[in-house]
Amino acid sequence: MLVGAAAVAAYFLFQGASTLNSLVFLAKGVTMQNGFLQLTLGIQNPTSNALTIQSLAGNILVNGSAFGNISNFVPTVIAANSETDMVLNIAASPLGIAAGLVNELESSGTNLSVAAQGVANVNGQPIPVSLTFM
Repeated sequence: MLVGAAAVAAYFLFQGASTLNSLVFLAKGVTMQNGFLQLTLGIQNPTSNALTIQSLAGNILVNGSAFGNISNFVPTVIAANSETDMVLNIAASPLGIAAGLVNELESSGTNLSVAAQGVANVNGQPIPVSLTFM
């Protein structure tokens, strides 16, 4: 009986982990709202279970150098089999901006690479998020 209970618990634990790892994060665009830069993410949930993202925080990288911080600490429910937008505030770092400008001046003519890396707290579990924009 104990083995049966452990098997059922393991099944539900595995199902929960695979549900969390099924989320798809898409960069939808960067806008300026009230003088602040904001990044809009589309978050797709292709599973049969609703999920709650309690928070998401990370960094914006330009050509591999830290440019600033992204964050959203407002819980967002991602309904089953749907897509929901989440707006992240971008807090640019003065040192990151300066380093990016120097980097760009030194490497004129090269392609610009912009990426976001962070962690989402989904149903109490940390899920890594990595996006490339350009």
